[in-house]
Amino acid sequence: MDYYNNKRYQWNLAKLSPIQYYQFCTTNVYPLADIYSTPALPHIRTIEIEE
Repeated sequence: MDYYNNKRYQWNLAKLSPIQYYQFCTTNVYPLADIYSTPALPHIRTIEIEE
C-alpha cells in the first residue's frame, strides 16, 4: 500500500502520487512547478450536514 500512496505517480492526478496530490490540493503548492506549469486546482464539493 505504501507503494501506491507514495511512489506511484499518476498522470490523472497532475503527475503526482496520491499523497502529493492531496498536499497540492490542500496547500496549493505544486511540487513539480520547476518542470511543468502548475495545473488548476480541482473543484472540491463540500456539503453541509444538518444535525
